[in-house]
Amino acid sequence: MSQKKASQFSIDNYFEHNNISPKTTKQATKRQIEICNFKGEKYYKSFYNEALDEFLISLDYKGHQNMYVKILKTIGKGKDILEPGCGSGILGCYIANSNNKYQGIETNNFGYEMAKKRAKNNNINPDIFKLNEFFNYTNQHEILLTCKFLGGNKLKIDSKKIEKARQISSQIIGIEQIDFYDNEQSKLAQYKNEFNKQGLKFEVSYKPVMSNGNNTKYFLFKAKE
Repeated sequence: MSQKKASQFSIDNYFEHNNISPKTTKQATKRQIEICNFKGEKYYKSFYNEALDEFLISLDYKGHQNMYVKILKTIGKGKDILEPGCGSGILGCYIANSNNKYQGIETNNFGYEMAKKRAKNNNINPDIFKLNEFFNYTNQHEILLTCKFLGGNKLKIDSKKIEKARQISSQIIGIEQIDFYDNEQSKLAQYKNEFNKQGLKFEVSYKPVMSNGNNTKYFLFKAKE
């Protein structure tokens, strides 16, 4: 299966090809609203079944377009990349179209199946996605790429995930979010402290900006030796 070149696939074309377009909360289905209000395991199991990740990106369409472009610029080209928690493969397929060697892993079977389907739809080998548990993963990669995976919407940053990420790569690039109840400077300091413990220098590549889709800010960071 051939792979499209980045020059042939702008972020505008990519989102359009994947049926991602600007939406408002008024366009949310009753089911999507219900899932947004779920907590914990119930939310996780329902998430990919309804393609909720596509909807959430659509709510902040321009913001995510801008962020994806900045991610690719930060990564560069010709890199060996692992993305744990790749979900339905929206970010993964975009990165895989950019002359990088990409591998995505996911523990949720719905997300995994959607990612493979998305890869085929984007003329990418679906084998770039694997069903695998992050803490059982042992391969080394040049860059570990994450999207709301190391901290996500939790009050406390997941230090065990950061420690495991460091075992896989000496360079970590990702998107994380700051919820409305978080203090921005305090949350960023928490990230810096956790990465410093792992011998990595943490810096914000794209400062926190408010999402149009919900009451959170998101930012792009990189951490490396």
